[in-house]
Amino acid sequence: MTANQAGDANYNAAPVANLTVAIGKQNQAITAFAATPAAPVFASGGTFAVAAVGGASGNPVVFASSTPAVCTVAGSTANIVGAGSCALTANQAGDANYNAAPAASLTVAIGKQDQAITNFDATPAAPVYASGGTFTVAATGGASGNPVVFASSTPAVCTVAASIATIVAAGDCALTANQAGNVNYNAAPAASLTVTIGKQSQVITLQVPPSAVVFAPGGTFTVTAMGGASALPVTITIAAESASVCTSGGTNGTTITMLSAGDCVVQADQAGNSNYEAATRATQTVSISKATQTLTFDSQAAQVLGVGGTFSINPLATSASPNSGAPIVYRSLTESICTLSGTEVTVVSSGTCDVEASQAGDVSYSDAEVVQQSILITAPITSFSGTTKPPGGAGSAPAGLATATISGGGPRCAFDLDPGNTGFVAATAPPPPGRLLNQGLFKFKLLGCDASPVRVTVTWPTPVTGYTKYGKAEPSAGTNSYFAPTDLNMAGQVVEFTVTDGQKGDDDWVVNGEIIDPSGPLVSDGGAPNAIPTLNQWALVLLALLCLYAAGYASRRRGDAAGGTR
Repeated sequence: MTANQAGDANYNAAPVANLTVAIGKQNQAITAFAATPAAPVFASGGTFAVAAVGGASGNPVVFASSTPAVCTVAGSTANIVGAGSCALTANQAGDANYNAAPAASLTVAIGKQDQAITNFDATPAAPVYASGGTFTVAATGGASGNPVVFASSTPAVCTVAASIATIVAAGDCALTANQAGNVNYNAAPAASLTVTIGKQSQVITLQVPPSAVVFAPGGTFTVTAMGGASALPVTITIAAESASVCTSGGTNGTTITMLSAGDCVVQADQAGNSNYEAATRATQTVSISKATQTLTFDSQAAQVLGVGGTFSINPLATSASPNSGAPIVYRSLTESICTLSGTEVTVVSSGTCDVEASQAGDVSYSDAEVVQQSILITAPITSFSGTTKPPGGAGSAPAGLATATISGGGPRCAFDLDPGNTGFVAATAPPPPGRLLNQGLFKFKLLGCDASPVRVTVTWPTPVTGYTKYGKAEPSAGTNSYFAPTDLNMAGQVVEFTVTDGQKGDDDWVVNGEIIDPSGPLVSDGGAPNAIPTLNQWALVLLALLCLYAAGYASRRRGDAAGGTR
């Protein structure tokens, strides 16, 4: 600087005075050095801003990093390289008037970034128990890149190796997922996942006999069943609606016993356990067919019987055992020949009697196949004809055709046609004195007669005026003799009389179904006749006896009646 003073009138101008003043540069300082955000967190490629207030020189504040492994700076932007302490400096240059600002320092702590485990799940999400079965687990980890590590906290249910979970049992499988941290990332919080391992279902395969089952009393058949993997037994039972048809028994009920024919509904069950569900019941219907019945009806003997005669089926039809137990029923297929009541056959006429035997079935047996037999019914021989055998000589009648018929004695009573037993023969013993068997005798034998009287009618070639029987007049008689037949009646050439098995007239006097009776016409030989009762004499004797009997009977009746009125 210069100083000048002008003079005036009195003074000269003062000499110029010079003064040099040294003006110093002003100091400046950096303030408010800060980061935004103040505590940034690591993020790959992340940044944060730095700022500071410089001095009055107006020169820019320049930032720099002294920890380039943690952060770098470009302008006012700090680039995050890693987590840690980011050491920053701030500088401001001076100028002609200002000194450079002292360097400012700022340490920014860059925190580790958190990481989380997401998408933690199982595939399949709901696995089912299987011995040695597995399922996979997966999760998405954080940015550290460290692997997610899985573990099981329920080793009795499941175990884990890497990402494969192995099933040990049904139940809740509790899994955890962890991820470690590193210099830039914190360890992820543990994630949890509960996987419910369901019980495995079981299926029963039930097998019944493939062939038809036919009922047999107490008969059995076997069913087989294969159950699920629990290895628990499969139990066979019978449905309630089939309780009358079959029962189960034996090991686990696999032996089925038949009670009747019908539908046998077989049920199979298998229980469950901690790892297996109870199996769904399996059923099968076994149709038990009715058993057949077999009738045996053997041939029948031919019958010689008159109309109204009866006989029994013999042999009876038989039914092979076992059977329904129903009675065997007989039916006539030819009712014009025979009728049946139970097992008794009544003859309607001669011919072939066809009889059918049947047996009804029941719930367990089919009707038996009908069987039949034919029975030949022949009418008994009740007539006989032949040529008489007169003795010849004086008083003898000429030989001629004679016939004999019988009635009564039951439906089987018939002539025995053996020539030695029935026929017109010559007299075998001398006739009574003064008498002559002028036409010989009719010798006959009747078979199959019952105890009822037999009326014998003989038609001789010539008229008959007397008649005699030859044989035993009494049971105790030691010899044969001639005597009048019972109920004798003569009319012209026709003679009728009565014989009864085992009574007078039957030479054997035995009730045995056989009647033996030789008899013939009797005439005088021309000499003085002996007293052999004639027809009229016998009739008078019989009439007298009848009158005596009637009188006695009437007297008793009157006595009874009188006694009743007293």
